[in-house]
Amino acid sequence: MAYRNKNKSKEDNRNLRAAHSYMDVPDPCLDDMLHESLLIYDQTLYYLRWEYFSCRDCDFIRLPEYPGWFELCDMVAEREAWKDSKLDINVKKQAVKEASDAWDAYESARIDYYINPSKYQAAPQMPNYLYRRKDSHDIVIDKTQFRNKKNPDVIRIPCSNIDIVILK
Repeated sequence: MAYRNKNKSKEDNRNLRAAHSYMDVPDPCLDDMLHESLLIYDQTLYYLRWEYFSCRDCDFIRLPEYPGWFELCDMVAEREAWKDSKLDINVKKQAVKEASDAWDAYESARIDYYINPSKYQAAPQMPNYLYRRKDSHDIVIDKTQFRNKKNPDVIRIPCSNIDIVILK
C-alpha cells in the first residue's frame, strides 16, 4: 500500500489517512481497524447527541453542557467500542476528536444560522452516525511516531503488520 502526499501543509505532513481508496488488495485487519474507528466515532457522537436531545425535550430550560474532549475520551473508554478495539490509543483519541470537532462545527454553524440566516440555504444539519452511510471511518496516524528508523519512507500501522510506503 502506498500513499502520495499531494498537499504539503504542515498537518498533512504529520498525519496519514489510511482508507480503502489507497489499497490495492483489501486487508481484513485494516478493514477491522477502520470499522472500529467508525464505532468509536459513533459512540462519541451518541453522547453529544444525547446531551442535546435531553435539553431539547425540556424545551431548553437549561442549556446543553457538552462534555469536553478529554471527558468524551473517558466516557467512550468505558464502552465496548473502545475496550474491544485493537487500535492504538492515539488512533482512538483521534476518532473521538473528529466527532467532537464535527459537533463543534455544527454548534457554531447553528448559532451563526440564527444570527444571520440569509447566509445559509437551509438550517445546518447535526452530524449523523456514520454506520448508516459507511462501513468504515478513516484512521489518522502520526507519521513521526510510527516511522521506521531504518527506512524513513515506511510507516507501520500501530497494532498491525501493515507497512505503508510514502511516495515522494
